[in-house]
Amino acid sequence: MWLAFALPLALGDLLARRGGVAVREGSCSCDCCAVGQRLPSEVVNGFDLKCSLKPQEVGVCAVAIGDTCSNLSPSRVITTSTSLDYARFCFFECKVPQGMNSELGSTCAELTDQETQIVKSQSVAGNAVDLASAGIGQVAEESATTADVGAAEPTAAAAPIEEAEAAPAEPEGKELAKASQDAAEAARTEARATSAEAKAAAAAVNAASEAAKAHKAAEDGAHAVASLRGNLVQAKLHARAAKAAAEETRKVLEELHTVAHAAAVEVGRQAAAEVQAEADDAKRQLASMIAVASVPPPPEVPEAVGKVMGPYLSGQLHAMGIKAAYSDQAQIWAGDAGQMRQQARQMGDMANDYQAAGNTDAAQKLLSDANGLFAKADSMAAKTNEYQAIASKINDGLPAYTDAMNKASQRAAYWANLPGMVPPPVALTQTPVHA
Repeated sequence: MWLAFALPLALGDLLARRGGVAVREGSCSCDCCAVGQRLPSEVVNGFDLKCSLKPQEVGVCAVAIGDTCSNLSPSRVITTSTSLDYARFCFFECKVPQGMNSELGSTCAELTDQETQIVKSQSVAGNAVDLASAGIGQVAEESATTADVGAAEPTAAAAPIEEAEAAPAEPEGKELAKASQDAAEAARTEARATSAEAKAAAAAVNAASEAAKAHKAAEDGAHAVASLRGNLVQAKLHARAAKAAAEETRKVLEELHTVAHAAAVEVGRQAAAEVQAEADDAKRQLASMIAVASVPPPPEVPEAVGKVMGPYLSGQLHAMGIKAAYSDQAQIWAGDAGQMRQQARQMGDMANDYQAAGNTDAAQKLLSDANGLFAKADSMAAKTNEYQAIASKINDGLPAYTDAMNKASQRAAYWANLPGMVPPPVALTQTPVHA
C-alpha cells in the first residue's frame, strides 16, 4: 500500500539515501528528527524527551530540512494539512526510539500504525496530541524481539495481530482518563496563555511608563539647558557691568589721588605763608612800638594768642578733612573690593555648574572672568591700603600742628608780657607734616 501510494509521487523527484532509507526531497521524514530535551513547560507525566528537528548536515537532511515539509505518509497523525512546520512534524509524528533511555541526538523513529490510531483517537479536529500524554514513546520498544519471534513462528504471530485488530482500541475508562488529561493539558495551556497575556500587558504598561519617564527627562533636560543659557547670559551681563564699574572706579581713584595730593600741598603752603606773614607783622608791630615809646601798651593777651593760633588751627582742621577724605575713599574701595570678590566667587560657582553640565567653553570663559575680577579686587584692595596709609600718615602729623600752635601762642604771650623784648625767631624749616 505504501509503495503504491508513494511511487507516483516520486516521479521526477531527487532521492537522497541514508542507511538504505529513501527520503523524497522536501518531504517530511523522521530520519531528520533527533532526540532532544523538553523545556520545563513541555514535561508531561514526568517524560522530558521529545523529537526535534536535526541541525542541517551533509546527507539526507541537507535537502529535506527547511522551514516546512510535505507530509505525504498515508498514515498521518496531523490530517489538517500536508504542508507542516518541520519541528511540528518531528514533535507529533515521530517518537523517541528507546523511551526514557533514549540517547540525546539519536535519530527518532516513525510511529507504528497502532500508535498512529491511538494518537488519532485522541486528536481534536485533525490536530495531534502530545505523544507523552498518550503514553507513546515513554518505554523502550521491543519491536526487535517481536520481529525475531515473528520470523521464527509466522503462524503464531499472525493470530495476536488479528486479535489486536479485532480488539477495541481503548477501554472506555482509559478514554475518560485521557479526556481528563487532555482537559487538564488544555487548562494548563490556557493558564500559560493567560499568564503570557498578563506579562505582555505588564510589559506594555512598563514600556509606557518608561516612555513617559524618558519624555519627562527630555523636558527636564531642555529646561535645564534653557536655564543654563539664561545663567550664561546673566553672567556675561554681570561681567560687563563689573568691568565697567572697575574702570570707572579706577578713573575716580586717579582723580581723587591727584586732587588730594594737590590739596594737601596747597594747604601746607598756605599755612606756612600765613604763619610767616603773621610773624613778620608781629615783628613790624613790635619794632613800631619800641620806636614810639619805651613802654608800649601791652596788647590783650587772649586776642593776640587767638590770632596767632588761628592759622595753625585752620591748617590742622584742613589736614583732618583731607585725612577723612582718604579714609572714606579707602572704606569705599574696601567695600567695592569685597563686592567684586563675592561676584567672582559666584561666577566661579557658575563655572563649576557649567563644567559639570559638559559646557566646557562657557565654564572656562566664566572662570577667566572670575579670575580677572579677583585681580581687580586685589588691585583695589592695594589702593585701599595705600590710601589708608596716607590717612594714617596725615593723622600722625596732626600733633605737629598742635605743637606749632602751642609754641606760637607761647611767643605771643611772651611778646605781650615782656615789652621791648624781641622773641626768638620762628623756625620756618619745621613745618607741620601733611600729605
